[in-house]
Amino acid sequence: MTHPYTAQDAVAPFLQPPQAHTARDSQGKRVSRYTRATACVLSLVATGTSAAIAVVAGCDRGGSSTERFAWIFVGLVLLLSARQFPLLHVAYLSRFAW
Repeated sequence: MTHPYTAQDAVAPFLQPPQAHTARDSQGKRVSRYTRATACVLSLVATGTSAAIAVVAGCDRGGSSTERFAWIFVGLVLLLSARQFPLLHVAYLSRFAW
């Protein structure tokens, strides 16, 4: 009696050659350049707004100008590192793509 699912079926996706990289959404449809450009602009605006808030928050803290600069720097480092997590996650997973 044969089973409908075999071990060969389990490894078949890993034996296929890698596909060319194209931007696709969650349903597998291709994403247009306009959509990608819009997403890029929105992410840059969001990052810029967050950076401005970090700068204002650092300036509003009391203390000397050196302490204010340190708070601004800490806020920007935390902001940019949080923004890099998704990028690093995708780059890490792409190393294992077949």
